[in-house]
Amino acid sequence: MTSIAVFMGTWPIPAGTDGVYMASGTAGTCTAQGFWIQVGVGAPLYNASLSMYYFLVIFKGWKDHQMKKIEPFLHAVPILFSLSTATIAAATDSYCNSNVWCWIDSSNNGFRFGFFYGPVWAAMAFVTFAMVAIYCHFLVQERKTKKYSQAQERVKQRLSSKSNLERTAVQPTNISHAANAASYAVRNNHSSPRKSREIARQAMFYVGSFYLTFLFPSWTRFDQMLYGSSPFAVIALFSIIFPMQGFFNACVYFRPRYLRYRKLNPDVNICSLLSKIWQNSCYTSGAVAPAIEAC
Repeated sequence: MTSIAVFMGTWPIPAGTDGVYMASGTAGTCTAQGFWIQVGVGAPLYNASLSMYYFLVIFKGWKDHQMKKIEPFLHAVPILFSLSTATIAAATDSYCNSNVWCWIDSSNNGFRFGFFYGPVWAAMAFVTFAMVAIYCHFLVQERKTKKYSQAQERVKQRLSSKSNLERTAVQPTNISHAANAASYAVRNNHSSPRKSREIARQAMFYVGSFYLTFLFPSWTRFDQMLYGSSPFAVIALFSIIFPMQGFFNACVYFRPRYLRYRKLNPDVNICSLLSKIWQNSCYTSGAVAPAIEAC
């Protein structure tokens, strides 16, 4: 509904409003549009809930029984906050012309920043923190694995350098196990740096899409608060990029799958690849965090 409300643009703004192109609505349509746009604050809050989930599971090591206790709150907070703030703004007649569509009156900065931009910026800060923490967690694990593999390799070298007499005094199974452990650790160590780079890159795209979506809206609202208006170019970018948040998130989510399919099927055209990824996604649980799916 929020996407539809944003798509309507200036149409729901009351007809005859000065300086608004294609304003064709009434006070009622303006309130309805403002209500559903305000409900959209739930999307970034849900992103923060998703980041909280994976932060607790990956970084803190929480188990299923622990997560089940807080999972209802991760759903309830975005839903209740978005609906309650949208209702309060409607009940106080705070929705009116806001340049590109109807939203909270520009004179009501308390509602604007308390109901929307404050929570959005807090969500952005937490998502950034969570992605950095998850990346650092994997990086520490890689270093531990590398240290272990190097120790095992030294054990293997010492064992292989012993004389035949000394080897007979050692159980063959122990030698075999040590060699196999070292070989396995070394093989894993070759892919570790690449894994951490992929995690960092995926986290960067995930957080970057978040920042890109809300950069120009924040810029516009700050200009309106400080100077009363914002440059046309900034408003235009705001109008184009803000409704594309879902598209950006989808691109980040499907990126690791696309890269895997592309590597396995280098000769398949991109349309067929995207179709196959989409079909597989419809039958696969979406329980993989965007920032760690590259693993």
